[in-house]
Amino acid sequence: QGPTGQALIGSLLNQVTVDRMIIDVDALQRMVTRHVNSADGGNRGVRAAYRYIRQQMDSIIPLSAGRFQVFDHTFTLEWQGVRTTQTNIIGLLNGTDAGAGVIIIGAHYDSILRGQGDPEYPSPGANDNGSGVAGMLEMARILSQRPTRATIMFVAFAAEEVGRQGSVEFIRYLQNQAGGARYD
Repeated sequence: QGPTGQALIGSLLNQVTVDRMIIDVDALQRMVTRHVNSADGGNRGVRAAYRYIRQQMDSIIPLSAGRFQVFDHTFTLEWQGVRTTQTNIIGLLNGTDAGAGVIIIGAHYDSILRGQGDPEYPSPGANDNGSGVAGMLEMARILSQRPTRATIMFVAFAAEEVGRQGSVEFIRYLQNQAGGARYD
């Protein structure tokens, strides 16, 4: 890595706004619980987290000069006898070189306190994984503002605390998009 690469990395790191990441973590942990079976209570529960993250990703689109788009990947989950629809949120930053591959950056937005079956029991998840979501959003904000050679997918996974179901379903989605190719 020459000076150009080092200068680029330094420039990208200088764009990180810690205050914005703190706001994201705080917003997610204030939702009290992000359990997959939590009730949709406005600013509480996993659906509130979905709405917040989706809004943050949507706010990146105008900064990207048309390179960034956001879409939902929904799937059905049955956990503790409750059937719900869960949603992975995918931010796609199209690269300039189709042969450069795809980089996936992800974090999960559900949270659960171990040993607690009650979906309304407080599990704010600032460190598991609100901070990961905040970091992923900040990377998307920064990287979307310049062309990238490779395509980058920023994925906010749902239902990771219950057997990594969000990422399992995401791999199935990728396999369907690629005509059944395996991603092991």
